[in-house]
Amino acid sequence: MTDKFHSYVKGIALSVFVAIVAYLLSSFHQALDSLVVAILFGIILGNLVRDRESIEKGIDLSTRVFIPIGITLYGSQLNFYTLLPYYDYLKVIFLMAVYFSVILYLSKKFAVSRNTGLLLACGSIICGASAIVVLSPVISARKEETSISLIAITIVGLTGVIFYPVIQGWFSIPLEPYAFLCGSTLPQIGQVKLAASAVGVLNEALQVKLLRVAMLAPLALALTLPYRKTQDKKEYFIPWFILTFILTASLFNIIPALSTLSVKIEPVIRFIFSIAIAGIGLSIDLDAVIEEGPRPLIIAFLGWFAAILFYIALYSFFKV
Repeated sequence: MTDKFHSYVKGIALSVFVAIVAYLLSSFHQALDSLVVAILFGIILGNLVRDRESIEKGIDLSTRVFIPIGITLYGSQLNFYTLLPYYDYLKVIFLMAVYFSVILYLSKKFAVSRNTGLLLACGSIICGASAIVVLSPVISARKEETSISLIAITIVGLTGVIFYPVIQGWFSIPLEPYAFLCGSTLPQIGQVKLAASAVGVLNEALQVKLLRVAMLAPLALALTLPYRKTQDKKEYFIPWFILTFILTASLFNIIPALSTLSVKIEPVIRFIFSIAIAGIGLSIDLDAVIEEGPRPLIIAFLGWFAAILFYIALYSFFKV
């Protein structure tokens, strides 16, 4: 009994340690997402531990417990009200649909797993690492699929943060379309903030980005029903944490008093997710990630390029 208890404590303690380190490192710069740092540090540390069996139960428990809690609380971060005009809603949704379809198509062509393709697509069109963490248990993604998707999407986003302001200066892109480009094609909020604030269009870009984040709730529900049926289920099944996630999102948008707590609890949610993701990283065999090769990253980049070109075409020919 004591040995079993110790095995749980070791794994959970190690997950928390990785999460603390990731959270502290991410506080130095907006481009450093604590979830990505946690998965990378977890993979490295987990593959250095000799007696991995002694921590398996604990890291598995940390993942199974903290992911549902984090998903439920993450509903508080969704804002269903934006200041965008109606035609911007249509542009964002249309661009998301194209972006999503291109990545799924490329995933089939490059023969990556269905789960990896879905996570790459959802992470790209919604909110990067957070969307991947929320949707991974919905589609029963393997830990390797989750980690590979997280890393690929983050690399794409960081590339955009570096090059978007440079390209804007070179080609003298007007501020309004540049803000829309940042808000509609960069995966993570921190990346949107960096790229948009560089030229003074932060608020405009965030409005577009927040609309994408709000789409996480309907997308999670939409993916749950058909995906669960393909898993030889006789009836449709919605995981309880998706229901609590949507309930939390609804309450925080309906009750004004709750909406003010959204910013305050965001660090707590981020830390909870970091513990869960650290557990995933600690349990991953590095060789399994390496075997996947560069295909997910290539897909993420090609999908990103396609989204950019599509928006440029829309703006150039239709001025929208």
